[in-house]
Amino acid sequence: MTGLEDLLREGEALARPCFRLTADGEGSLGGYWGGARTDAGALRETPVLRDIEHLLTLDPALIAAAGIPVRANPISLYEVTMNGELQLRLAESTAVAFEAVECSGDALFAVPAVSLPPLAALCLHGGDAVSGWLASLGLERHQYEAAAAAPLGRDYEDVWFERSVFHGQDCDVIVGGWHQQWPDDDFYMPREMRLVAVTLRDAEPWRELWRSETGNLSARERVS
Repeated sequence: MTGLEDLLREGEALARPCFRLTADGEGSLGGYWGGARTDAGALRETPVLRDIEHLLTLDPALIAAAGIPVRANPISLYEVTMNGELQLRLAESTAVAFEAVECSGDALFAVPAVSLPPLAALCLHGGDAVSGWLASLGLERHQYEAAAAAPLGRDYEDVWFERSVFHGQDCDVIVGGWHQQWPDDDFYMPREMRLVAVTLRDAEPWRELWRSETGNLSARERVS
């Protein structure tokens, strides 16, 4: 009979590396928060883009260390006014390396952490113990919402919440790791889609950066 320890072993086998970024000076330099980018790689105002606000710049080496393949360019997130509408804009700074970035915002320092998969990811990607538990409930792998209502599912989610980098510790940005499902999501994002980063400082809104299987980057805002 499958128990909580079995599910936790499965979850730990699927755990992903991630990084907690804070401005407290602990760890290695991994990015910048807010302020203004003044180097050659900064996003500039154009006839289309106005009122540019720098939100975040990340070291691509940090993203690669989280197991997410990206080009060797600093990745930045801006809030811009485009055609009169406020929106997010991602930019890869090909003009400068991360070491040459000049920013008046807060330096963010990265500390390694471990991201345990949420129950939805465990149901979709776990091994025999997970499939056996789901079968005992008469459920398929995609029926993770029903599994969350089972006693063992609730027990796993309690442990996941306690260990979650997103919920459990104070930081400004998380790079890498498993993503969590939001209330407005119709389904848990497939494994090929990777969460590059999520911002926690000044939330809400939370901002997410994603990488698709083909390498395309995108950004979105989240509200509760």
